[in-house]
Amino acid sequence: MARDFAKKTKMRNSASRFGKQKESNAIPAWTWVIAGLLIGTIATVMIVLSLNSVDTTTKEVTKKKEIPSAKSRYQAVPAEASDTDLDFHYLLENKVVELPDQTKQNSSSKQKLSTKRYIMQCGSFRKIGSAESLKASIALNGFTAHIKATDAKSGKRWFRVVLGPYTTKRMAESERHQLERNSINNCRIW
Repeated sequence: MARDFAKKTKMRNSASRFGKQKESNAIPAWTWVIAGLLIGTIATVMIVLSLNSVDTTTKEVTKKKEIPSAKSRYQAVPAEASDTDLDFHYLLENKVVELPDQTKQNSSSKQKLSTKRYIMQCGSFRKIGSAESLKASIALNGFTAHIKATDAKSGKRWFRVVLGPYTTKRMAESERHQLERNSINNCRIW
């Protein structure tokens, strides 16, 4: 593209490349910084003085309180008479509840269920050394494990690492969770 150098205007020394700079009558930034610091200092001093006055009043109040002795602290305090007297504890004092026959039968059936035993198996190995190492790691966690040798249908011998027997499944589950927390996984309850 062609340029016309004949109509070129000369730039004056006072003007910059981006236009004329404006002179302002604004307050310089350093005065705002000093004013902010002064206001912050005054506010901090006032807060510290108000906290000191609160602390002295609370110290005086705590000194005036008497600490009761152990005997007076735990002595029975007489109840104040109120408009609504609740005497349910007098009514329930000599109350007898009779259970129907159904609940007696349910409790006997629960006793029959509690004879069931649970066993937890944590591993089954072809080599006795692997079974003994698992048994040792279980023993380090505070539990007693047993190794039972079983023969499979194919004629191969397996070594099972077993814990139990447990009377309730809840006991077995709690021990299984403790073992899982200690990185002994894959225990099953039967």
